[in-house]
Amino acid sequence: MLDISREVISYVDHLGKDASHYILIAEEAGQRVLLSHPNVYLSKTTGASIKTSMRYSGLVAMFYRFLSGQEKYRKISVSQYHSIVDNDDIKRWQVARQQARLATVSAGPTSHTIFEDAKVVLNMFHWLNRNSYVTNVNVSLKTWVANFKSDDMLHYLQSHETEKIDSSSIRVLDKER
Repeated sequence: MLDISREVISYVDHLGKDASHYILIAEEAGQRVLLSHPNVYLSKTTGASIKTSMRYSGLVAMFYRFLSGQEKYRKISVSQYHSIVDNDDIKRWQVARQQARLATVSAGPTSHTIFEDAKVVLNMFHWLNRNSYVTNVNVSLKTWVANFKSDDMLHYLQSHETEKIDSSSIRVLDKER
């Protein structure tokens, strides 16, 4: 299994502001490899909150560790995982987490938590796709329409983004009742 560590990096960004976020470093063939694509994502999306950065980096590291144990990734450098991953890999990760939970007769993570964690990983691939990085993950968007009777609320919401990621492409676990 791949060893991935997380470290906090602090610097002054291009606007002169102090910035801090987690970065991911993999140990591969006796060398430390910066995971460039996830690290750029973490920098751009979690720079405002170190707690969010800690959560997202932990999930991405967990997902990459899972990938490293799959036959498909055995001869692939960890720096290339982002270009090989597909929606089925995200689904398999969820199933593996569910199986591990059941094998240990543990209460967590719940199916809901596993799915929410997978959505964070899906968001990373959406960000990579949107920023012209090559990935094999299909992320579709759906239009969201507000259903409010208040014209003021509708006007406020219409000025914001009305598309959101359709996570149905990675739904694999049953809904909890």
